[in-house]
Formats: sequence, C-alpha cells, structure tokens
Amino acid sequence: MRDTSEPALERYYELLRARSPLARLTTAVDLSAAVRQLAESSIRAAAPGASTGVVRARLALRLYRRQVAARLFPGVKLINALRHALGTDFEVDATAGLAPCAP
Repeated sequence: MRDTSEPALERYYELLRARSPLARLTTAVDLSAAVRQLAESSIRAAAPGASTGVVRARLALRLYRRQVAARLFPGVKLINALRHALGTDFEVDATAGLAPCAP
C-alpha cells in the first residue's frame, strides 16, 4: 500500500540523490534519534516511574528482542509487548511461556 503518488516519490528520490552523503547521513541519524525518542516516550507513558535503566532495557526488548535485552540488562524485569494488548503486565519466561508479573 502506498499513500504517495509515483511522481511525488520520484521527486523525493531525486531530492535525496541531490544531497551530499553527509547531509543524507545526518538526516538518517536525526530520524533514528526521533524514532528512539518516540519509543522511549511510549515506554515512559506505560511506566511513568520507570528508571532510565528500565526504559533502556525495555527499548532494547522492542528493538532486539528478549534474548539480547536480557543479556544487555541482566536483572531488569522485561515486560512483554502483550502488556498493552492484554491490559495487564506479562513477562516472558523462555521455559514457562507467559506469566503474570508480580505487583
């Protein structure tokens, strides 16, 4: 599904090609930072009292999945994405599946 007309898309690519490599890289980095900030804001909205470490761990969970996040942030309780869908806290235990988080 596309919401952009073919001529508009061609013009967009033309403008991108006209930019210097540094300008394209700068734009990519800025967009990545903006997406990261939006994700962190979403995590903070779901858990207003979460520490910076917990927010970073949950961001890693979203980006890299549980195995990587658990290795990078040992000891931090990782909340599964099902939390929002089910309206409650769940964590993933590789051996037991989904289990309610302790309050």
